Amino acid sequence: MKDIALAAGFLAVMLLGFYLMVKLAKTIEEMQEQKESYCFHIATSNPCAIKQIMEILSDMKVLHPDMHYTLSIGQEGEILQMLNSRRLDAAVVSPEAAGGRLLMYRLSVISPQPLVMDEDGALLASAEKESQQQKVMWRMDAPNPLAQEFVHQFCIRKA
Repeated sequence: MKDIALAAGFLAVMLLGFYLMVKLAKTIEEMQEQKESYCFHIATSNPCAIKQIMEILSDMKVLHPDMHYTLSIGQEGEILQMLNSRRLDAAVVSPEAAGGRLLMYRLSVISPQPLVMDEDGALLASAEKESQQQKVMWRMDAPNPLAQEFVHQFCIRKA
């Protein structure tokens, strides 16, 4: 009789442990999904757009305090490849950039603005003084809601 009670107690503890591990795994998975939903990846091929992009991302961070973002700078072909392979949520490129069939875009005009890189006064400025037209691209299939918000802000903002 003692053996049966001991085996039943051991089985109950094992089932409780299994239940707790499953709950913990589900909670961790939900936390990772939530974190990923607030992660925003953007890239540009135009250094003149960096200041405007950073201002918009700062404004979005106020509205979405849990948002994390990465801003990459690179060549247009590389950026479009990353956007097509879903490693980017949005991209700011030249209006001549060709997108794939799953990419949406809107055109916007930006004015080149100097960007102070650090407190010592390093300045990133464009030789271009004229306003430039830029193409803001994002994925049509399962777009990140933050990408749509960014595109809207980028297109309505006047430098």
